[in-house]
Amino acid sequence: MKRGHGLDFDDVMKMEFRIVRRIIEGRDFFEGVRAQVIDKDRNPIWSPMTLEAVNDADIAKYFEPLGRKSWSCVAVEVYLECRWLRNM
Repeated sequence: MKRGHGLDFDDVMKMEFRIVRRIIEGRDFFEGVRAQVIDKDRNPIWSPMTLEAVNDADIAKYFEPLGRKSWSCVAVEVYLECRWLRNM
């Protein structure tokens, strides 16, 4: 919240995209979907297992520049991850 307060709209959208992109790169979003929607066991296995185990470096990664990956790469990766989840 503090980081976005001083940014203009375009920069906030870039930051939001970076955060969402990092979430998709990880496994916890898909694990949450699996536990809540697919298996409905409501028993996600998070990595790390507790909030106390999350460190500042883990959080900082969400705000790092994405590099040269294009939007189409993002869409393909999400599609493949969703196909993998359906076949579990």
